[in-house]
Amino acid sequence: MDYSIKKSCGLTYLDFQSDKPHAIIFIHGNSHSKMSFLNQLNDQKFSQYRLIAIDLPGHGDSDTLAGYTLIQMADTLANLIFDLNLIDFIVVGHSLGGHVATQLLNRVSPKALALFGTPPLEKPLSMEGFLPNPLAAPLALEQTSISDLNLLADEFGYKNQDKEIFIKDYSKTDIKFRSTIFGSVFQGHYEDEQILLSQFKGNVLGIISARDGIVNSNFIRSEYNELGFKIIDIDSGHCPHVEIAEQFNTLLSLFADEVFTDTGFQREKHNSIYEGILTYE
Repeated sequence: MDYSIKKSCGLTYLDFQSDKPHAIIFIHGNSHSKMSFLNQLNDQKFSQYRLIAIDLPGHGDSDTLAGYTLIQMADTLANLIFDLNLIDFIVVGHSLGGHVATQLLNRVSPKALALFGTPPLEKPLSMEGFLPNPLAAPLALEQTSISDLNLLADEFGYKNQDKEIFIKDYSKTDIKFRSTIFGSVFQGHYEDEQILLSQFKGNVLGIISARDGIVNSNFIRSEYNELGFKIIDIDSGHCPHVEIAEQFNTLLSLFADEVFTDTGFQREKHNSIYEGILTYE
């Protein structure tokens, strides 16, 4: 695919097929980068769309901030969206990226969201959406050992090149980011995501990973059901866009096709076509 590396509003991003009118914006998770979406950017299933994978502030090659909050990151990303003059676009958010995507909703108007690994943050804050997994500790630490980082990469389902990319991304992330972002959330520096999502008029696809060891999939499913979202269960860990990239891309590309052609999301159609990647009783 044709692409270029660009920077605007302090954010570095990969811009594939910039001549296409419909765009998909990919927002990565904590201590990841735009490189975590290479499996999507290089897939011909998305050949009809502009694909934009960004580095959040303090991640990858983007600028750092004096402090980090979900609101600040959403403001920065909204500035980029305005700068690119994007009109018809879907936002895909993984984990932390899903929170940033949700915080965007009072700032920009995407046609749809696709969220995975992201329990909505309500006020007052509840930790019910997260699992007490000691392997995830590096995501809240300024620094960690290479052995603990390898264990976290294994928990994510990363192998070979994907593991190398993640470890490099982790090392490039501003060491102040991880402790600062968690502190800001505990202090309430975010907008209630249950309210933001309930007010959103576009389509939302919630992808639930059956083997996710980082977030509480049952909690997320309950929240998404209450909000009336379209939910697909898949047999994956926390990072299905890497672990089962082909199946994830098939699902996401069909969702994008239906959003941009205004035919609506047909759960029955997905369930029949993707029976092989759904989880079972």
